[in-house]
Amino acid sequence: MNDKLRIKYLKALNLYRDKEYKSAFKLIKNIGVRNTTFKSKEITSAILNYKIRHNLILSKKEKIKRLENLYNNGQYSLFMSEFEDKLSPKILINKALIKIKSNEPNEGLRILRKMLDKKLMVMVNSDDPAYFGGYLNKNFIEVQKALNLSYEEVKTLLVNSFKSSFMKDTKKEEWISKII
Repeated sequence: MNDKLRIKYLKALNLYRDKEYKSAFKLIKNIGVRNTTFKSKEITSAILNYKIRHNLILSKKEKIKRLENLYNNGQYSLFMSEFEDKLSPKILINKALIKIKSNEPNEGLRILRKMLDKKLMVMVNSDDPAYFGGYLNKNFIEVQKALNLSYEEVKTLLVNSFKSSFMKDTKKEEWISKII
């Protein structure tokens, strides 16, 4: 796999040198969106170069896919440098999580508060609690304290959690009716 990527990368460099910018960008874009760990700094620099010098940019869908791949591969600094506010709620949540895990937790919490205020489908989850140490009840308590949530806002989070679950609709309605 890396040999194929290396060949694409070298081909793109040659195309760029020969002033075939669109063809070179197509190859760089392909690598940058799908394989974010391959020569990540060089690819990021190339994408920025194409944008500045030749007005060639990634589509919104390609930007979202690239950011998702950067986040999933743990490339948080590149993610933050390429982040754009209005791409998608999922990308915004990823930014908030990075901020919360970093030395700027208040910034991450501010983002989550803003999403809750805009009535987005915000919920509290617990992903692999034994590994991350965040059990659902503890997560709810911590989020409530950190965001100073009202009783109604906590109920909204609970309802959103059931609405987004994989339960059958009848079970969802049953549990939601107990909350409301």
